[in-house]
Amino acid sequence: MIGIVLIGVMVDHPTLTFRTLTVEAFGVLLFAPEAIVHPSFQMSFAATLALAPLDEQGGRYPARGEDRAVGWPMTAGGGARPPTLPGQTGVPAEMIVTDSSDTAAALAWTPVQGASSYRIWRAGADNVFRTVGETQGPSYGDHGLAPATPYAWQVTAVVGGIEQPPSPSARASTRPTSPRCDTPGSCQ
Repeated sequence: MIGIVLIGVMVDHPTLTFRTLTVEAFGVLLFAPEAIVHPSFQMSFAATLALAPLDEQGGRYPARGEDRAVGWPMTAGGGARPPTLPGQTGVPAEMIVTDSSDTAAALAWTPVQGASSYRIWRAGADNVFRTVGETQGPSYGDHGLAPATPYAWQVTAVVGGIEQPPSPSARASTRPTSPRCDTPGSCQ
């Protein structure tokens, strides 16, 4: 299989397609027909068959002038330029609070294609958003919050070194602090 994929790469031809997988399966069965009943043959081809549609580049190896990591056209400076897709604004479409405690909140949002990082903004009772952190992934744990207090959060994506507009706000209140319990088993 690797040989067929490498030949496809050298001639700038689609590398992981159903046709490639079919040719390889018939090649194995041509030389060892008994392989069809072995679990190793069945599982390896089933796994490859399941991964083929998930190939990020649709089975196409990037052509000259494209970034080989992501398949985007190269800019004059050599960096990759993300494609402009209809409806893509650089703003996470949704931000949610997935969990909260008395002093922390877990946040998550839809990732933005081409974002190198995300800045998290929080507003308290004054409704003024201030930066509280930065992360590279589409989630963040905000710590050091006051118990039983309402908060709002927004996230901005940084794409190509430029901070994009903020996401819609996500709102939640931290939980009240649980009363201290010195007798385990009798706490409510």
